[in-house]
Amino acid sequence: SSSSSSSSSSSWTPKHLSSFLSTISSLSSGHPQNISPSSLLSETIKTYQASSTSTTTSPFDPNTLFARFSLLLLFNRVLLSSSPLLSLSHSSPTTSLSSFLSSHRSVIFWVTKKEIWDREVGRTVFPHEEQDDEYDNPPTILPVRIQRQQALSLPRRPPGVVGGVGKEKEEEKERKGEGLSSSSSPSTSPSSTLYQKTFFHQLFSSLTSTPPELLRQQYIGKKKQKRCFAVSFVGEGTVDYGGPYRELFIQIAEELHSDRFPLLVRCPNYLRSTENREFWVLNPVANHSEDKKYFKFLGKIMAMAHRGDIPLDLALPPSFWKGLCGEEKVADDLRYIDFASFLAFRNMEEYMDEELYSECEYYWTSEYSGSMVCGGEGGGGKVVELREGGGRVGYEEMSEFVKKNVEYRLGEGETE
Repeated sequence: SSSSSSSSSSSWTPKHLSSFLSTISSLSSGHPQNISPSSLLSETIKTYQASSTSTTTSPFDPNTLFARFSLLLLFNRVLLSSSPLLSLSHSSPTTSLSSFLSSHRSVIFWVTKKEIWDREVGRTVFPHEEQDDEYDNPPTILPVRIQRQQALSLPRRPPGVVGGVGKEKEEEKERKGEGLSSSSSPSTSPSSTLYQKTFFHQLFSSLTSTPPELLRQQYIGKKKQKRCFAVSFVGEGTVDYGGPYRELFIQIAEELHSDRFPLLVRCPNYLRSTENREFWVLNPVANHSEDKKYFKFLGKIMAMAHRGDIPLDLALPPSFWKGLCGEEKVADDLRYIDFASFLAFRNMEEYMDEELYSECEYYWTSEYSGSMVCGGEGGGGKVVELREGGGRVGYEEMSEFVKKNVEYRLGEGETE
């Protein structure tokens, strides 16, 4: 009846919607139009019950459920046809339609997002000249020579937070100025000579002066691999029909996870042997001008790999991808990189009472954040104020204090 449908509709909560969207995603295989009504109803109820501690009857009325699904299908169809009119820039005003859609991205189907994204990427492809011989590269596909054996022979570094590439290059200059050889550097601070042998730095040096539009090429020819440059492994007699190009990106990803090129470092969870140990984070002390150039180039590497349909296996935490997409980070994101600090902040917020507060002194600085920089592991004891003027944290300000610390931690390593 209409009254039961109205009652069911009014009982919908964000949790119900989340279960509904999760079901659509799991059933659709990228095409929600293929979902049968019976599967949609039964799986939505099953998903909701699995995530709910309540024993009450499912709130999903079939008529309401199918009406919502039809509305979502129509919404995504309209969005797809009108997407060329939308601005996808981060600089869009918060009151714009683009900003509104971004904040409600959960109701946009994955297949819709992908089609919009592929359309925009395709629109920015830089055209190349046609060749008489389809096995020859156009003149805009520049050759890149890589010393692969040198890069593979580099020593590994112990885990931990160490200075970035820029800092260690400055230290090497200081050593040379004092009459010390680069071989006298500690094992955690390899010289710039070693960095120059890495896959990352070799590609950086080869492409650093390349016009950016040439990196947006997707030339294929007869070689079955979209590319914006051609790779030659020196002394190995390689001909790049796609394999060497893909191999270079794979090696760079492995190198970034091997402590040979410290733009990324192990997260605190790894060092403490807790859960979510697999993630790497941006090195919070890699903040010299040279490091910022490398971070910018890392973004170009990710873009080139995406355009070439090459999976780049980077074990970066959810907070990184949220920052990249402009999505709001939440306290729960901290557990993926520093579970101990996550628990400490949660306990501080939940169990702090006036008696316990009177026994402690907290100040508006980052020294309580569990920061990888504030501690002694290569950070040099750097402490920053979390609020202008600093001062002691009042009891009624503890929730805000926890929030500021979490924001600081999740923003570590981000550069402008």
